[in-house]
Amino acid sequence: MIASKNVLIRVGATAALATAFGIASTTSAAAASGPSSDGTMVTADGTGNASGLPDEMTFTLCADTHASTVSVALNANNSAISKVRTAMSKDGIADADVQTTTFSIGPDYNYGSPPTGQFSIAGYHVLHCMEFVLHDLSKDGKVLDDAVASGGNVIQISSVQFGLSDPASLEQRARDDAYNNADARVMQDAQNAGMNFCNPDEVTDVGGSIAAPLGSGGEPPQSVPVSAGQTTVEVTVRVAERCFASQGLGDASH
Repeated sequence: MIASKNVLIRVGATAALATAFGIASTTSAAAASGPSSDGTMVTADGTGNASGLPDEMTFTLCADTHASTVSVALNANNSAISKVRTAMSKDGIADADVQTTTFSIGPDYNYGSPPTGQFSIAGYHVLHCMEFVLHDLSKDGKVLDDAVASGGNVIQISSVQFGLSDPASLEQRARDDAYNNADARVMQDAQNAGMNFCNPDEVTDVGGSIAAPLGSGGEPPQSVPVSAGQTTVEVTVRVAERCFASQGLGDASH
């Protein structure tokens, strides 16, 4: 068994792999005299997290209108959406940050009573949903108020979500953390098996997610006390290293 103070020695491949994942590393000169056999492959997964304050709010707004004819329902819907778009433009939401996500026209039915179950068309409905992105969170509550007030009772806000316009920095921090956690698990497993010399062979992204704070669905009240909270990025990587039981490296460090 190697002493508990022993640590794994990395060879030149470490620098290239760690650089690809944005992680600083050192290469020990002692590694040059390491064993040349295939060694034992040790693999471990590691998960890392990083949190930050959101800088944008995304919400989905729908206008749902009903009338006896398609044209009346459509005109009412178009009017409501137009008023919302005007209000959102005044609040600083650019056209590039507005996108239609759903548009549908269909009949409304009157359903008959059993046993016949016959039904007839009672009218028509138009549903138009749009996604808006707000980059100035100091206006978040006001924007939701204005959206509903401008469109009237046919407007519903189905979701509110806070996030990051550019999550790359948090993703890199989470990936660094994930790599270090996976590397530590490889080190522990290798040392438990009597090995203290490892050469990184492969680093792979296994998965990742961004946990964004969510607001309440449905129509907002007169004043909307929304809270942005924090956005958390999670990344999982898999590290595979070839490890050896090398003699004479017990006091080396990296």
